[in-house]
Amino acid sequence: MAQIKSDERGVYRVSGLEPGTYLIRTAGAQYEEGAYLPTFGKESIPVENARLVDVDLDQQANNIDVRPFLGRLFTVSGEVIPDIPQDPEPPPVPIKVTLATDMGRQSVVTISTGPPAPFRFAALVPGAFEIYAEAPVPPDPSIKLQGVYISSTLHDDMKRVSLALSSRSNVTFDIRGGPARGLENGQVQLQARRKDLAGEGEIVAVKFVNGRAQLAPGRWEVRLLPPAGYYVSSFSGGGSYRAARTPPDGWNEILVNNYGGFVRFTLAGGGGSLSGVVKDGNNLAAGAPVYLEAWDPDTRQRLVELRTTRTDARGGYRFQDLAPGAYRVLATFEYNNPNAAAMDLANAPSLSIEAHSDRQRDLDLYIIP
Repeated sequence: MAQIKSDERGVYRVSGLEPGTYLIRTAGAQYEEGAYLPTFGKESIPVENARLVDVDLDQQANNIDVRPFLGRLFTVSGEVIPDIPQDPEPPPVPIKVTLATDMGRQSVVTISTGPPAPFRFAALVPGAFEIYAEAPVPPDPSIKLQGVYISSTLHDDMKRVSLALSSRSNVTFDIRGGPARGLENGQVQLQARRKDLAGEGEIVAVKFVNGRAQLAPGRWEVRLLPPAGYYVSSFSGGGSYRAARTPPDGWNEILVNNYGGFVRFTLAGGGGSLSGVVKDGNNLAAGAPVYLEAWDPDTRQRLVELRTTRTDARGGYRFQDLAPGAYRVLATFEYNNPNAAAMDLANAPSLSIEAHSDRQRDLDLYIIP
């Protein structure tokens, strides 16, 4: 998603887009003459009637005008109640409150000089929203933060919203099939990122104490990075959601409530591998980027993040510890981490990887015609 501001004439320009299909929508805003609602081009509030904009490589899409509708914007306000009373000396710890919609995130910092602490968000558009708040906790070896999460739909001003923080959101992670105590000794790594209506947040490395880690209440995505010789074969978690076709070695969504949760990953040995040689005409292509994409041939969607390697001095490449499934592979200097649409345009060859298999596939270096 890209966000830009129009100039004083109302003219906008979005550059650096990858080839693909896009939607254009204005943001809600309050002006002296009234409030404007988020509006898709051409002049549509619901996404079902929005105009699709096709962006081709090295081409410019012109005259994609949008005329936002006048409407009413709303306010959400209330108070945050800390779980642990904060000592006024030293000064109280600030509490960060974030509101997320499909238009983005906005945050405020409120100070509790003695609970509760007020917060307020203005100029909000009708529709679904999420609020989460986080704050550090006075020094305690077993408690690192306190937080709260709510989700709702905005139809009118919402006042007196009460956010009661909790400091008990510890999540237990159980890893089956891998090396003993792999999380604690660093052989197995876990990453997490916030997930909300605005998209995905920053990726953080999760730290563990006795197999437990504290994630603030709310929606998260977690991903396990297995050690060499293993791949992630299954995932489960309380309040978890994962599309039926999404493999467990990708990002898995969980909902952490005020009392934590339980997550289990299973590792398996004997993943597949893929190797081959890349040629540029009759020459070996040394140092060429090779991209491997796990994908769904039915929906033609990418399932997990792209894997990347480079060919050696003899044009050879290799991917290993691959989970069984369908993949596409592409060798090219034309793209930097190509998206699924670019893989389509390049007609990236597809193949199937089985457990304990060693597939061979030589590639021609792709050059845009």
